Amino acid sequence: MILQTKPFDDIGEDEVQRLITDSVSEGQYVEYKESLAIGSDAEKKEFLADISAFANASGGFLVFGMSEIGGLPTKLSGLPTEPDKDAFVLRIENMIRDGIEPRIFGLRLKVIELRSSRIVLLVFVPKSWSLPHWVIFKDHAKFYSRNSIGKYPLKLHDLRQLFVLSETASQRIRNFRAERLASIIAGETPVPIKEGPLAILHIVPFSASSSADNFDVSLLDDGYHTILPTMHQEVSRYRRYNFDGLVAFNNPNDGLHDEYVQFFRNGSVEVVDAYSLGHGDKMIPSVLFEGSLRNAVPKYLARLERLGVTPPLFAMLSLIHVSGFRMSFSHLFRPSPEQYGFYAIERDYLLIPEVVVNDFQADVDNFMRPAFDMVWNACSWPRSQNYDEQGKWKGR
Repeated sequence: MILQTKPFDDIGEDEVQRLITDSVSEGQYVEYKESLAIGSDAEKKEFLADISAFANASGGFLVFGMSEIGGLPTKLSGLPTEPDKDAFVLRIENMIRDGIEPRIFGLRLKVIELRSSRIVLLVFVPKSWSLPHWVIFKDHAKFYSRNSIGKYPLKLHDLRQLFVLSETASQRIRNFRAERLASIIAGETPVPIKEGPLAILHIVPFSASSSADNFDVSLLDDGYHTILPTMHQEVSRYRRYNFDGLVAFNNPNDGLHDEYVQFFRNGSVEVVDAYSLGHGDKMIPSVLFEGSLRNAVPKYLARLERLGVTPPLFAMLSLIHVSGFRMSFSHLFRPSPEQYGFYAIERDYLLIPEVVVNDFQADVDNFMRPAFDMVWNACSWPRSQNYDEQGKWKGR
């Protein structure tokens, strides 16, 4: 279906018209509505039930302004145009946010202007992993899912399966991290990495727990000067395709690399950095370490959004071979003794618990600072000293 293969932002009238040309019938992934009825409470409940049903199933699209007969689209009739389209979309987004729990992250709405001067409202509902979602508008308090016939109310045994599915997805993501760390520690990396301490970041969408997702990583490659940044380079000219997807890396020194970023076809990112944790003096230059991560993470999230990945995502930070390391307040590699704490990290591996990223535009400090705090905790400090009391980055 054209709606599933085209980036959401690029979908226009021609793509919606293709649904008629290609005879794409209603089913598990798409539903057509000739009108948008959300005036009465009953109509709002029906609208929210449709949205939650897609989220509790496999995700999909609602096309408002499309006539159909027997489930087959027949005419792009459109809806009456709106004088303030942004306010129109915001009103519907607020209704969905307030009427469904838990919140559905990654949901997208778009007004498509037709040549007939009417509009189509296109709603994309991602497959959710924060299951199950229920309609809470006006104490409706019901759960729905969807199959090829349409939506249906969930029974108790269906709800139990959704709860198990959500937990299973989380565990699969943790297993993915553990398997990747084992490969890195064993030296099985896409490019040879320098020996020594490593900072490793994994960003994994909840959808990666399903083998069905397979993103086109070539969308991230613009030729010789690829747009993929590594931790310490805005643009990396070195990249290559591999079995897992697309990897970008810096210029090797004696055949070894300081860093690489691997984009997987399932929408995950793996960043391995052998540079930020110091050069043999067992000191973590905190400003370089934290500053590099907080600058790089939004760039990786932007790439995932371009691929068509939908939130939520797990962000997982790991520090490898750091036993005996102390934290430096300075951006320099060799600070004076009074600049760092007395206690050193007591274990070789620090596996920071995952944090959830619910939005591609989320403030990086809101979800990375707790991870940084735990690294400082391991060095005997109560929290990262690179943030002020209000949680704002200050560096040094």
